[in-house]
Parts: sequence; structure tokens; C-alpha cells
Amino acid sequence: MDKINKTQLDIEKAEERGLVHRDYLSHVLRWNYALKFINYQSTILDIGCGDGFLSQVLYVNKKRPKLYTGIDIRFKAIRKMMNRPANFKKEGYVLDIRQGHFGEGRLDFYDVVTCFEVVEHFEPVYLDHVLEQIRLTLKPEGLLLLSTPNYNGKDKAANHIHEYTYPELITKLLKYFKVEKMIGTFASQKDILSVLTKEERVVFDRIKGFLDSNLLSVVFASNHPEHSRNILYLCRKEVEDES
Repeated sequence: MDKINKTQLDIEKAEERGLVHRDYLSHVLRWNYALKFINYQSTILDIGCGDGFLSQVLYVNKKRPKLYTGIDIRFKAIRKMMNRPANFKKEGYVLDIRQGHFGEGRLDFYDVVTCFEVVEHFEPVYLDHVLEQIRLTLKPEGLLLLSTPNYNGKDKAANHIHEYTYPELITKLLKYFKVEKMIGTFASQKDILSVLTKEERVVFDRIKGFLDSNLLSVVFASNHPEHSRNILYLCRKEVEDES
């Protein structure tokens, strides 16, 4: 078995430091964006759920899905996730997604699958298996929300096994899903300034003296995913033509 990296971004440490880095902001915005697609009838599979921050976001925003399932490779993470408060049915499983069957082998079951900052933590040889399992697990027309760094050829995080370039990952995703939308979740000012529209640049210049650069990198990346350092992909499982 190839390497897998089990680190995660500890959101609670951000509170201790009194600082909010763009990585933390991006995580929070991804979780809150996921809320748009979740209602009381939703079944949710959270791949690489970590300590259960998405379940926490559901709880504090008074969302009550039909079922939340969290899977992670670490037992301690699953235990902490299960101990978080919830007003909805919640379950958790320890699973190595590189070779396992997701969601207790459920087929066409989940309305929404989230996979935030996970695929960069294992060797790319396993990506096809992971995407195929997600496709099998999703209901027809179900939604996958997947985020991962957009590798620029030089700035890979030390704790990442493999970061995907945009062409590399989009090619893989299109084998299994319809990619409906892409959102940049953060970008350096160097990356983003040259691609801002005139209107965006006016707004950027007006607020840059007040807003922290980390917040600016998140706000202005959203409309320019291919130039961002991280991308959130909205992928739809298409209904198979039976004719």
C-alpha cells in the first residue's frame, strides 16, 4: 500500500491564535456553501470528515438532514465527530477510502457527498477507485462537492502526497461526473490581480486598506478558479440513458 497522509487542519487552533488564515476561511466557506444543498430530507456522506466540523456547522445552523455519515481513516477523528452535538441522525465509520466501499456499501443512496481537502493526501493511483465509489454511492442527480489544491507546478504543501493540476483533475472528474461549477477558494494576490475584471479591481483597491490579505485572497478567488490555489468542484451524477 502506498503512502497516505493523515494530517488535518485544526480549526480550533485558529481560535487559540486569534488569527484567521485563508486556509481556515476557505474551510468555513466550503462548509457553509454545502448548506445550500442540504435540507431535512438529505442524506449526506462526508468523506474525510475529520473531527466533524461539517456536522457541527449543520447543527449550529439548525439543519436537520435525514442522515449524516462521516468516514475517516482515523478512529480518534470519528470518535470526536460522533461526540459532537447533533439534532439529526449521525453515524461514523473508520475507512481507508483508497480500497474500501463507501457508506457501508450503499448504492444510489446519498444526495450529497462532500470530499473537502482529501484527495491530495493519497497517491493518484487510487483516485479512480475513490471517484467510482462516490459515483456508485450517489443517487442519480446527486451532488459531489470536492475541493483540493490547484497545483501550479512549484508550491506543493509539505504534508500533501500529490497535488493535482487543473487539467489533470478535471479530466478525471469528467470520467465520472458532469462538472457543473468551479469556485476558487483562495488565491495569492500575485495570482489573482492580473485576471481581475476592471470592476473587481475597483472594489479590490477600495477595500484592501481595511480587509486582511487572507480575506481578500478568498473573496476574489471565487470567480477565477483556474487561477486560484484551491478549487471547489460541483459535480453531478448524471442519469444513465437506458434507451
